[in-house]
Amino acid sequence: MKFEDGIHDISIEDYHGSEGISRSSLMLMKKSPYHYWYERVSGQSTPRKATPAMAIGELVHTLCLEPHLYDERFAVGPDLPKTTKAGKEAWAQFNKELEGKEAIKVVDLEKTQAMASSFRSDSVCSTVIADAKFEQSIFFTHKETGLQCKARPDIWAKNIIGDLKTTEDAGRRSFQLSCHKYNYFLQAGMMKRALESVDQEMSMFVFHAVEKEPPYALANYHLSEEAIQYGVNLFDSLMIRIKECHDANSWPSYGTSELDLPAYLKDSNE
Repeated sequence: MKFEDGIHDISIEDYHGSEGISRSSLMLMKKSPYHYWYERVSGQSTPRKATPAMAIGELVHTLCLEPHLYDERFAVGPDLPKTTKAGKEAWAQFNKELEGKEAIKVVDLEKTQAMASSFRSDSVCSTVIADAKFEQSIFFTHKETGLQCKARPDIWAKNIIGDLKTTEDAGRRSFQLSCHKYNYFLQAGMMKRALESVDQEMSMFVFHAVEKEPPYALANYHLSEEAIQYGVNLFDSLMIRIKECHDANSWPSYGTSELDLPAYLKDSNE
């Protein structure tokens, strides 16, 4: 499925099923061109089933940003263990009646409702989402490579882009490390390029980080210009690398290099 460049109001299923290079594709390329080739080019990879963590993440997003869509997207399963005969029978009957909805457990609903309450009661979050658009899809052509990309901001309030993240630790240092580990800076840079493609400036990129465990503490982090530019540079360089690999039909893996001691062992007296 291919969409023309521009802004589209489509379902998450149509977005995932559409053509275009997404952040997840760029993360594969960052790991190695071979990983990108295997998942996106070779035709050898098999679709991966959504994990329980992914389902919980989608539930949190729905409850925080689009609670009116909860009933059509999710259904709460029986409050019975699947290991008992009664539980197996109840869940089997429940699964027959799902009608395309995502099955969730009572305990997961209670936890995600508490996370959503933390998010929606925060003054910054409530102000941002009051006049925002949610889950708009932007398709755009990367100028230097001619390859089409796609991005889907969680929250789009005028020139401010917000992204909801669930995390184990929303503290500044810990979340800063998460931004590097999970390529959140890349996400911000890609979003800046996406807005430029529709003649809009991204004046601010904000992460709304809510913890997964009680008391479900929340932090709002707006990225510095330096952090956003780092993401832009990383995005552009990965796109160029994808184009080079396509043109050469060469998709190298990790390669060969010398392995040195990590810094923490060099500094150790043991």
